[in-house]
Amino acid sequence: MRNKCKLILVEGLCGTGKSTLAERLHDYLVQQGIPSKFYDEGAQEHPTSLNWHAFFREEEYNELLLQNPDYADVIRSLAVKYGLNYLIPYRHGIANQIAALNPVVIYLTQPDVREQQTWISTIRSRPNFATEQNIKFMENRKRIELRLLEVLPFSTCIIENKCLDWEEVLSKMVEAI
Repeated sequence: MRNKCKLILVEGLCGTGKSTLAERLHDYLVQQGIPSKFYDEGAQEHPTSLNWHAFFREEEYNELLLQNPDYADVIRSLAVKYGLNYLIPYRHGIANQIAALNPVVIYLTQPDVREQQTWISTIRSRPNFATEQNIKFMENRKRIELRLLEVLPFSTCIIENKCLDWEEVLSKMVEAI
């Protein structure tokens, strides 16, 4: 493990094994005598839970501008139009704030988003999860997230889990840190 790494972020689409593998990585670190704390995504005590803070539908974006006229020009300069929606790239600010922790971002992915979304909808007994609309959304999200990884000011590691071999992925995660 890199001695200076004090933060490990495990990212990826729903169903790529983020929570399971992050918890297993935490257990591995503890077994190695390395102090570690695991935060499951969405947990109330999660220190960096910022779900949905950066994505605005057009009407929400316009309302944001109206509610913050003093900052409207700054918001416009940062916003990225994506179809009829807007992304506010707050992650750059977060990246700069956590850089001193020498973080590593591990991005878990599978080659076929459609297959992965269908699989996870079956496993979680949520057949409506793998709709055509959701699959297209997840494909776009994956493209955006992979591009964002390229501009982060710290180490990133993309691990593709082609064969659903969780032990191999865990080994690669350990290598990445």
